[in-house]
Amino acid sequence: MYKDKTLILKEMISADGAFKSLYMNHPDSIYILDLQGNLVDTNVSTHAMAGYTFEEMKEVSAKETYTAESIDLQKYNFALAVEGQSPRFVIEFIHKSGELHTADITYVPIKAEGEVVGVYGLAKDITEHVKAQNKLKESKERYKSLFQYNPASVFLLDLSGRFIEVNARLQHLTGFTKEELLGKFFDDLIHPDECYRVMSSYDLDTVSEPRHHEVKLTHKDGHTLLINVVNVPIKINGHLEGVHGVAIDITENMRNLQQIRELSDQHSLILDSVSEGIFGLDTQGHTIFINPAAMEMLGYSRKEFIGIHSHSLIHHTRYDGSHYTKEEFPISLTISDGVTRSMDEEVFWRKDGTSFLVNYRVSPIINNGAIQGAVVAFSDITNEREIIRAKEFAEKAARAKSDFLAMMSHEIRTPMNGMIGMADLLLETELGEEQRTYTEILRSSSYSLLHILNDILDFSKMEAGKMPLQSEMFDLREMISSIVDLFTPKAEEKKLSLRWWADTSVPEIIKTDPSRLRQIIVNLVGNALKFTEKGSVTLSVKNIPLPDASDYLLEFSVRDTGVGIAANKLNLLFQSFSQVHPTINRKYGGTGLGLAISKQLVELMGGTIFVESEEHRGSTFRFMLSFPKEESEVGVTASW
Repeated sequence: MYKDKTLILKEMISADGAFKSLYMNHPDSIYILDLQGNLVDTNVSTHAMAGYTFEEMKEVSAKETYTAESIDLQKYNFALAVEGQSPRFVIEFIHKSGELHTADITYVPIKAEGEVVGVYGLAKDITEHVKAQNKLKESKERYKSLFQYNPASVFLLDLSGRFIEVNARLQHLTGFTKEELLGKFFDDLIHPDECYRVMSSYDLDTVSEPRHHEVKLTHKDGHTLLINVVNVPIKINGHLEGVHGVAIDITENMRNLQQIRELSDQHSLILDSVSEGIFGLDTQGHTIFINPAAMEMLGYSRKEFIGIHSHSLIHHTRYDGSHYTKEEFPISLTISDGVTRSMDEEVFWRKDGTSFLVNYRVSPIINNGAIQGAVVAFSDITNEREIIRAKEFAEKAARAKSDFLAMMSHEIRTPMNGMIGMADLLLETELGEEQRTYTEILRSSSYSLLHILNDILDFSKMEAGKMPLQSEMFDLREMISSIVDLFTPKAEEKKLSLRWWADTSVPEIIKTDPSRLRQIIVNLVGNALKFTEKGSVTLSVKNIPLPDASDYLLEFSVRDTGVGIAANKLNLLFQSFSQVHPTINRKYGGTGLGLAISKQLVELMGGTIFVESEEHRGSTFRFMLSFPKEESEVGVTASW
């Protein structure tokens, strides 16, 4: 049955030549479907609309051409057309390019001898129309949001002066609700003292461009407000339909200005003493006053400055060198509209033709409701910019250095571990006395170099902020005893007395990073032994009372009777790669990183480190760390 109707449909299409020509060249997309929904024929516009040829359209699947919702909608409306109806619907389809388009489609049944034998599809691509509608809707929503949530009081008036729309800010400003304001005349809010003045110049029918007014309004509770109103005409097709108003409460500003007038003498003294440059302008942009700071920065005397044009001589270009037109010039705009403006990184020009960077703020001078000029307050930020650039450059250089040190330390440490391992294995073999001596020197030197590499790696980690701390409970006296045991052979070799003691009030168990605390103490004790030839090295721990505190403070100190440090070199002591005693350091070796690493570790743990020293009399290094109080017993014995 369907096959017969499909043949009838094809015969109808091919029989009428005139209809075929009209159908094929119609500007809208027209296509023919049989009763099974198969594509029978299309016109040229269909190919242009879909991007496919007739053969491609027959091959491509519905899922490639339509969204799932569109397929269901087509099936539903196709069924209606087969039943003899002519449904119209909108769907989305996928162009051959992959872009999503929208089409307006009408299905028309094709009848032969009273029976439906096929369906015409009449389609228009309405993608751009839909986009335009969506854009218009979005524009309306934006306008609505701008109106309703504007920080200024915004309202619409008809040509008789009645409120037809108000935002929440105007309700807050006047004290009236929206229902109370709608239909009320704007004149009803004007203070009685100003009704005649305002109404004589307030004809809405003549508003052809934005107008500024300063008006006294009466709040619902009876107090008076001074507002600055801008009325903007609403024109549709060239006809004035109403007025868009924006009101800003300037009551407080005017009160402040009155106080300024009353205290002009005192303010003049303040003006002359501030470090910011300040100058004033009249309504034409000519300078009328200047304070000493501005004279110094701009290079003008007071007499030379008065009367010059600010735009022409002081501020005529932007930071990028482009020129300000008079219409764009921020200072002129403030003189015109009374709006305070703050500008960053602008260019001011001195009398000698040189320029400098400034941040400035321009505020209007308003007298009795009229703008009389503007005041400009500025500061020179040229050096600030240079400091910021230098800081950024230094930070980049420091990061690059830290990355390099970390990379090289890792790269060198791998072969160093191999050298140490081979030296250890070699010492386990049968060697002659001279060979064993050489091998032990090789191993000792390798360990020294590995220690240096570890210092560099720790230093680079701390500079990069990648040094983690692990907090755990441990026995402090046991740690200190093990450190002293570590250095005892070295002390005995140099015939030095190495001692340690701890206050009885120092807890036995403390909580912090034990490995980092040990590293600090080892660095300080090792340095003390290195630079002490006779006498003693003493390590001590004190508990410094902190009343009513949740933490306790421990002071660690390492005192020696060594070479000491000159007062003029103490500032170099904790700097990285610095060596206060180059001659002695060449004798004992070292990178100059030990104290720098110790300082950074102490500060990373929330503490402070400092030194007391006298040349040829010894040094005492102290660092203090706070520890949380734990439920543990306090030590009761001192150790030596």
